[in-house]
Amino acid sequence: MKKLIYMLTAAILSIGFTGCSTSSKIDTKKIEVNKEVNEVKGQDKQEAPKFELLDANGKKQVSTDYLGKVLVVNFFNTWNADSIKEIPEFMKVGNTYKKEGVEILFINSGEKGEDVTQFISDNPIASLNVLLDLNSEVTKKYGVDSSPTTYVIDRDGYIFARFAKTISKDELISTIKSVL
Repeated sequence: MKKLIYMLTAAILSIGFTGCSTSSKIDTKKIEVNKEVNEVKGQDKQEAPKFELLDANGKKQVSTDYLGKVLVVNFFNTWNADSIKEIPEFMKVGNTYKKEGVEILFINSGEKGEDVTQFISDNPIASLNVLLDLNSEVTKKYGVDSSPTTYVIDRDGYIFARFAKTISKDELISTIKSVL
């Protein structure tokens, strides 16, 4: 009887673990970087994945339109407190460094457009460039697996730094100054 129980338990666990594995195809051009901060200054530069997304107003935004500018791309979710905490600080930094050619984009991943639009109207962030990655395709290309995650992309379209965590205003400013 004990042997039967052990065999059933092993079978159930085996099936459970098999069901937890992912076999869905993820973009093979996914960015391979560290989980925390990855500055690529001394390493081979890695080109940032290109994308086309609609903003919250339905206007198409294309990443290549930002070549020649330092681009800060923040992947966020409206339900994530850490993501929301960063937004006001990013807004201040964006306003301060806009004249120096710095643009900040916020990419919302996997949420319904109407939920993001409601979030924008409920919060004082109307001036932000909020893009909708409804199917998380761009999020996958960038290898984002947690929110918030921020990329700093240089003027030539190469990844300068990646933060897979909440970052402070000072960290963001320091990174922007390094890439300017």
